[in-house]
Amino acid sequence: MRKLIITRRKSPFGMLIPYYLIIGFEKATVDDSDKQYCIKNGETVTIDAEEVPAVIVVAAETSTGVVFSKPVAIDGGTDDLTGTIITEYNISKGSSYSLIME
Repeated sequence: MRKLIITRRKSPFGMLIPYYLIIGFEKATVDDSDKQYCIKNGETVTIDAEEVPAVIVVAAETSTGVVFSKPVAIDGGTDDLTGTIITEYNISKGSSYSLIME
């Protein structure tokens, strides 16, 4: 079992809104059956992960509706992985989220 260590970079945008990491193991997309992990502003979560390929999406319910990040694919393997969630804000488009895996 490997670990996924994900940090949500502290940001004034969406600071009170919990985000959710949705992980689909052995899938190209995520759906309602996948496990969701809550992550708050500035928090780091460590998730036990299967050693198979997976896809990760960040989601949040905002004042403009549910917003999803672009999916990030990870390869199978035994090495622990780290990543950072970055929140950006555009006055005309609202919040957007990016997951950067290192």
